[in-house]
Amino acid sequence: MRQLKAFTLAEVLITLAIIGVVAALTVPALMQSYKKKEYSTKLKKFYSTMQQAIELSTVQNGDVETWTQKEFIDSTDLDENEKEEARLTNAKDGFEFVQKYILPYMKYVKIEENQPVTLSSGVLLKLSKIYLNDGSSFYMKNGACIDIIYDVNGDKGPNTIGYDMYYFLFSPRVAPRAAYFDSDKQYFGTYGYNPRRSYPEGYREKIRSLCLKTTAYCSELIYLDNWEYADDYPYKL
Repeated sequence: MRQLKAFTLAEVLITLAIIGVVAALTVPALMQSYKKKEYSTKLKKFYSTMQQAIELSTVQNGDVETWTQKEFIDSTDLDENEKEEARLTNAKDGFEFVQKYILPYMKYVKIEENQPVTLSSGVLLKLSKIYLNDGSSFYMKNGACIDIIYDVNGDKGPNTIGYDMYYFLFSPRVAPRAAYFDSDKQYFGTYGYNPRRSYPEGYREKIRSLCLKTTAYCSELIYLDNWEYADDYPYKL
């Protein structure tokens, strides 16, 4: 009779163990690479979508300089109750601005008000949240500029600035544009342009160091790298 050859149970178990080890080593890296690509694509799309919405809005509402932005309430020297009231007012004013000048010119799924979000400073705010068609979302509040916080994955975690949430600024006022964007002709952009004048040769390195200290600057770092997460990006997604 012809003898049939087969793997022994020990050989099968060893093979499965090797496959498991290889998968454990490669799958996390593949998942991180996929996540970086997904986040990069969404950030670039959001930046473009906002610019297009602003351009379309000028046709209906006139030049950006004529758009009405309410005065920001600085809560630095206020007591806790007054600070909370100021934050609520700034959140309301920021939403009303975006609702009037931006939202009519972009596609979105829904709006939810009074959603909790923690800023890079550690301050917890309740802001209106706009959900977009691709599963991402963004918040806004009134400041020297209109502060816009973009969340690449919507309600999914970790909901942390520098990881899945990124700061952008929009300003109809000349003075903040000159300070934050180094140009009074730019209305919308990432957070962090203001140190550029002081570091003309090592600007990226300066922004990376600021991103490590204050995660709001991380959107500018990704922008400088053509909306990609470079190998030296400070945080693991």
